[in-house]
Amino acid sequence: PDILSLGTVYLQPYWIFYVADETFTDLAQLKGKRIAVGPVGSGTQHSAVGVLGAAGVNATTSTMLPYAGNEAVKALEDGKVDVVWIIGAPRATAVQSLLRNPKVKLLSIQMADAFTRLMPDIVRLTLPQGVVDMGNNIPARDVTILASTTKIIVRNDIHPELVYMLLRTMIEEHSGSDIFQRNGVYPQGIDSEYPMAASAVDYYRNGPSFLHRHLPHWLTVHAQRFIAFLIAILAIGIPVFSYVPRIYRWALKHSTRVQYGRIGVIERAMQSELSLDQILEFLREVEGIDRAATRLALPRRHLDLLFSLKVHINFVRTRLSAQRDEIMRATATAEKTLATARA
Repeated sequence: PDILSLGTVYLQPYWIFYVADETFTDLAQLKGKRIAVGPVGSGTQHSAVGVLGAAGVNATTSTMLPYAGNEAVKALEDGKVDVVWIIGAPRATAVQSLLRNPKVKLLSIQMADAFTRLMPDIVRLTLPQGVVDMGNNIPARDVTILASTTKIIVRNDIHPELVYMLLRTMIEEHSGSDIFQRNGVYPQGIDSEYPMAASAVDYYRNGPSFLHRHLPHWLTVHAQRFIAFLIAILAIGIPVFSYVPRIYRWALKHSTRVQYGRIGVIERAMQSELSLDQILEFLREVEGIDRAATRLALPRRHLDLLFSLKVHINFVRTRLSAQRDEIMRATATAEKTLATARA
């Protein structure tokens, strides 16, 4: 459960070489033979036991011997074994020596498709006639063999940067062509056994990131950290800075709010009947409020606050002046009437 895959990197062909008068086409024909399957516990032995066992060829029905590589080649040539099971690339020394040995045959498996259905990691390959040596026509006919997909697996806590480095190296080393694959076919982001690492899936789908393409690795790490820091600052800073103009305008409004408060007191007092002395006192206070408002140092873009205050001041001044004039007219009329009555 703690293992992830970085994909498959290449194919591992299974070569089954034998020496016999007859031609084998079925793995079951290897029963009773002495078979070199590699050292005990090796990957070669594990694959041989799995594939041969599916055809009924096992330690009970045949003799499994721990020869591998060049030692297995020599054992076949010396008659110590009848069959050699080898895993390796076509250009491997042991494989080449057996392919070019006229006494040795390469088993072509007719039921190869059946193995690919029963074993998900097994694939069917065709070794074309003459592909090893066209001049000597090696092999003399198309040969069907089996192969496994070789994968890279990692622990699930591996750092994504290490994943990118591994994938880049895998592509550099294994994207070329050989007898069984065309250029660019491998590595592949497919694994039927283990779940793919998310960072590997993204790499196969989108390729290396902009930073990985244009910066050396040591600088990429620092650039990513800086970008992450910058994003965090912006995520916090943008909402904060969006409130700065509002806070600033609130502070400007607060500077006019004192004068609005004084005007409000006068407006509430005007709701009742005022004497002439009270009106004159209020008019003097309004003039003081007006002078204080004029002294407010408001930026040009916020002069609307000052204009609004001035409008309210003028409104109150006009009403007070109207009440004053009305009282003065009434007083003059009363005095005139009193004078006429005395006359």
